[in-house]
Amino acid sequence: MTAAHKPREWSPRVWEGSDFFAWLHLLARGRFAVGPLHAYIAAAATASTFTHTLLGWWQHHRYGRDLARTNVEPPLFVLGHWRSGTTLLHELLILDPRFASPSTLHCFLPKHFLLSEGVFRDRLGFLLPEKRPMDNMAMGWDRPQEDEFALALLGQPSPYTDLAFPNRMPIDPGSLDLSGLTPRQLAGWKRTFRRFLQAVQFRLPGRRLVLKSPPHTARVPVLLELFPGAKFVHLSRDPYVLFLPTVQLWRPLAAKHGLHT
Repeated sequence: MTAAHKPREWSPRVWEGSDFFAWLHLLARGRFAVGPLHAYIAAAATASTFTHTLLGWWQHHRYGRDLARTNVEPPLFVLGHWRSGTTLLHELLILDPRFASPSTLHCFLPKHFLLSEGVFRDRLGFLLPEKRPMDNMAMGWDRPQEDEFALALLGQPSPYTDLAFPNRMPIDPGSLDLSGLTPRQLAGWKRTFRRFLQAVQFRLPGRRLVLKSPPHTARVPVLLELFPGAKFVHLSRDPYVLFLPTVQLWRPLAAKHGLHT
């Protein structure tokens, strides 16, 4: 492994892009089970999330009316289990100039990317590793990304919140197919998802969004309710072949983004 490809232990954890109140709620639901060796991660996330929330209020003040008027064309959803080839297909599809996708920057700074994307793209690219920790796919602020991360960082129930406290029971049981959400929670999930996509569409007008998040595979009825004209591409892979790469996906993610060993 070359020096350029060694894991960067100081690189940001996903929670550092969260909304401040969503971050506090996540800590509370995890019963603040932050390990002593991981306390610095929690401290950094607390400081950064407070800043994100302030910038989010500024973005809402500046763009709120424009975003409310932005129409989201029914997206194309790439569905499939993790490690079934969805990332590769996602990246290939958005090479078509008719398509666009939420980027890593959009999904990890969902509160205020309309204000801050220039600064992060031009000056803070060094914060990201060159390659994803679970495979050899390239990383970068402008690379296509899973919108599920944005939902989790905006405080919505998501299977990805389990990365914070991997030794505990799921924080959001039933969030994969949304069956565990109350009517109020489901309404909030739909509202947050639509608002996030409106911001992405506002930034990328005139192009159809291609969305790739494996949890959406279990949410087709809700997605069709939100976007009646949505289209779906579903990938499948031999489960015997799929198992090992899936383990190799979740172990490094939990080690990197977990708040305890």
